[in-house]
Amino acid sequence: SMATPGVTGSSALLYQRYKQLNGNSNPPSSLIKNILCNAAADLGNPGPDYTFGFGRINALAAVEILEENRYTVNTVATGDFNDATITVPAGAVRLRAMLTWNDPAGATNANPALVNNLDLSVINGANTTLPWIMDKDNPGSNATRGIDNYSNIEQVTLDNPAAGTYTLKVNGTAVAVGPSQQYSLTWIIDQQYIRVLYPNGGENLSPGTNQTIT
Repeated sequence: SMATPGVTGSSALLYQRYKQLNGNSNPPSSLIKNILCNAAADLGNPGPDYTFGFGRINALAAVEILEENRYTVNTVATGDFNDATITVPAGAVRLRAMLTWNDPAGATNANPALVNNLDLSVINGANTTLPWIMDKDNPGSNATRGIDNYSNIEQVTLDNPAAGTYTLKVNGTAVAVGPSQQYSLTWIIDQQYIRVLYPNGGENLSPGTNQTIT
């Protein structure tokens, strides 16, 4: 599958850009996984699904998370929480927040396999939105919202979010192996826009030929 070299090459470029922005230090792998998944264009059922995962990779949107500092890497212990506060402007069409962490290895055939359980929620005033969860017993069904107790990647999306201040809360629900768990948190605020990818300057265009503006 060409998806493998495509994602691998994009990941390598994201590692390189992170190092350029952070004194040549390597990023946590959970951050690269996070920005690739959170920036992906949703396909199939609304939200994540068992066919398309989080969607089609968008490396440009992913690298912009790094360049615009729309991420945080932190740690949390059992019973503790960390808040990240963001401002959503008027006219936003979607808010996407994602939490990822590298979970310690679980025992063979453990059910659930998750060892350290963190939870993400997005709070705006009196409204709290929980992440998408999928039903393994009904893999074709749409994802629903709820507390995720089985995976180490959680995403909250809000369509047409009201303008205002939002809190991205990460709870250390149960950090069995610790004393704390490192995690990565990212956010994207989608707005309506037009971006010209081609031509973008410096191209040699021949008279009389047809060109496609992308």
